[in-house]
Amino acid sequence: MKEKEIKIELEKGVRNGVSKTDLYNHFKDQYDDDSLRLLLASKPSLANRKKYKILHLILSGIWGIFLAFELLSVLELIDEFDIRLFASIIITFYFTINIWNFDGKFFLPGIIWFIISIFNSFKEISVLPEYDPDLYILQNITFGYSFMLIMDTHLCLL
Repeated sequence: MKEKEIKIELEKGVRNGVSKTDLYNHFKDQYDDDSLRLLLASKPSLANRKKYKILHLILSGIWGIFLAFELLSVLELIDEFDIRLFASIIITFYFTINIWNFDGKFFLPGIIWFIISIFNSFKEISVLPEYDPDLYILQNITFGYSFMLIMDTHLCLL
């Protein structure tokens, strides 16, 4: 079996409720031990998937809102192309998809990415003049980011 086929079989097995121990014993001779353990640890068992379904939906919704805020910045790309802004949208989209797929290895990097985005939002607010009409909107979005980060971190740690 090729490496990609083994990954697909592992994901199917975990999704279908096969014990992680059974999967480990089945594939330990065919795949690198550390990589196999990492793959099995990053996918929740069927019981945990059912147990944390509501929390996962809330977490995915938070990331969906975060992605929607990031997609609003596409309007800025129309005016002037910025590679950092474009990369930010792509990275946020990538994290959102993987968190939606319940891939555990993306939770901590996602939180770090969220923190970086909040710092960038505060930086954008400090550049705006005090009487700019967009200042109030950006302040609310930034505080919304902060609130979502707190909720996201709390849900990831449960």
